[in-house]
Amino acid sequence: MHSVQRAALCVLLTIVAAVSSVGCQRTSDTPPVTPLTLDPYVDAGPVGEYGREGIYDTLRPQGIILVRRGNYLSALSARCGNAPADMVRIQPDGTLLCEQTKTVYDIFGRSMRGPGKNLDHYYLSVNPRGRVVVDRNRQVLTDEYGSPGAWVNVAASGG
Repeated sequence: MHSVQRAALCVLLTIVAAVSSVGCQRTSDTPPVTPLTLDPYVDAGPVGEYGREGIYDTLRPQGIILVRRGNYLSALSARCGNAPADMVRIQPDGTLLCEQTKTVYDIFGRSMRGPGKNLDHYYLSVNPRGRVVVDRNRQVLTDEYGSPGAWVNVAASGG
């Protein structure tokens, strides 16, 4: 590191230390700080967007993959591995691959090869406006896979 950069860094760290040691008082004009939370409900769009069988990864940035098999749509976690950024990718053969762990999953999120556990499933529904909504706070347990909410009949919902 150059001496000019080092001096600038020392000045910046001194300023940060001075500001943080002063402390902050909340005044009546200052709104309270609320923690940042992710909305557990994700709007996956109109049910008509899922007209064909296959894997839909448009919600992958939010950690969700939707799978339509026959008339049924289900929601899987796109997250795999140990870091939040570890996501499965759709492979040309229709399987899902976790690049971090090299685990291969089938279309239902079941681990076929590799050390990874099965992908989580989320409850989903179609709201009165005909939009698919995924609830990231409610995971579908294995014995609930046949239950309403674990999947949506898109043909009956207009898809």
